[in-house]
Amino acid sequence: MKTLAAIERILNLHHELARKIVHVLFGLCFLFAAAIFDLEIIPYLAFGSLLVFIAIRYLMIFPVMHDVYRRTYGEIFYPIGLLAASLIVDSAREFFVCVAVLAFADSAASLAGKWWRSPKLRLGDTTASVVGSSTFLIITIGVLALGGYFDFINIWWDGVIAFALILTAIEAVSPVGSDNVFIPLVLAVLLQTFS
Repeated sequence: MKTLAAIERILNLHHELARKIVHVLFGLCFLFAAAIFDLEIIPYLAFGSLLVFIAIRYLMIFPVMHDVYRRTYGEIFYPIGLLAASLIVDSAREFFVCVAVLAFADSAASLAGKWWRSPKLRLGDTTASVVGSSTFLIITIGVLALGGYFDFINIWWDGVIAFALILTAIEAVSPVGSDNVFIPLVLAVLLQTFS
């Protein structure tokens, strides 16, 4: 984490970009864990990560993660979402897909929504941009389609589109970073229920 803070200062990264780099790197760690460990180990890793992120948040160990102009608990919700998904899915491959959607689609949507101007939708306490939601939808379709193609999940095109639309709606309406819980949780439930 200190290395990332040093890189952020040297490269003068925008704080939101630094947060999303952490978001993707954390996801990559869990993608790697899903590839090498049995599914039974993943909940312990997620719970341990939750404790670490709570400490980081409340001890201000890594201030760049908190230096944004909005209230968010995304770094706490992220390991909670992974913990929930890991307890619901039947295989590490299904968990892999849940993590990939959260790590890649959510990060890309956030950055696209911040960097490109587009109409914004106010949904309760949240604001979603058309470009951010479209980015989330497209990347989620790609991740689910690849997951189906490589037999990580049992899904057809109608399921890919339906799941992606549901997850995009959840991402758009989830306040204060709670999409980090609901995206992997709902995807895990959908995979168990409909695939």
